[in-house]
Amino acid sequence: MPQIEFIEKAVELATENESLHGGLPYGAVVVKDGKIVGMGVNEVVQTGDPTAHAEMLAIRSACAKLDTPDLSGYELYASAHPCAMCLGAIYYSNIRSVYYREPRNSSQDYVYGELKLDDDKRAVRMIRLP
Repeated sequence: MPQIEFIEKAVELATENESLHGGLPYGAVVVKDGKIVGMGVNEVVQTGDPTAHAEMLAIRSACAKLDTPDLSGYELYASAHPCAMCLGAIYYSNIRSVYYREPRNSSQDYVYGELKLDDDKRAVRMIRLP
């Protein structure tokens, strides 16, 4: 039951972000022991920051509140499947469970596909310097 409550909160944040603030419809919350410790909405449009995704901001909020980068034992609830960048932050913060409502979209599929390629095969050139 609590999972539904938290995914609904993420979706509510996403809906409000779009309707009230003109932002993209993405929201996320970080939870432990039935309590929300971090929340975020996608602020890419509002800030011009391409890294200001809901999941990133929810993780930053939780880490700041808890004064730690380690969110072991915490869960993340997102209105949509996290992109590759957000998934990286999820791994680095040690979150081990992610619940989401909407599936990955085609732009996310593209980036996930790129990550499977060797550096010399990617659309973004990756060049190791001596």
